[in-house]
Amino acid sequence: SNATMFILDTDNYRVLRWQLNDPMGIIVAGGRGFGSTFDRLGTCYAMFVDNQNNIFISDWTNHRIVRWSVTNTTAGQLVSFFMTDPH
Repeated sequence: SNATMFILDTDNYRVLRWQLNDPMGIIVAGGRGFGSTFDRLGTCYAMFVDNQNNIFISDWTNHRIVRWSVTNTTAGQLVSFFMTDPH
């Protein structure tokens, strides 16, 4: 409704926000390469953007869901951590 698109760029470990008529998108999550610290992302396959433009990212490599606030694009916050079945 506000002509904004969010792109999960898995190969570059980042999320871009692209607004209508902008010549390029801006990084709003990750973008500092592969890693497990909260300013980096691992391999991600899914995200959800809420009605306030906060981004929830399923970080498959790091077994976690991280929330990136619309007001803080330098680091995410842990929402959930999940363990893999060792069997």
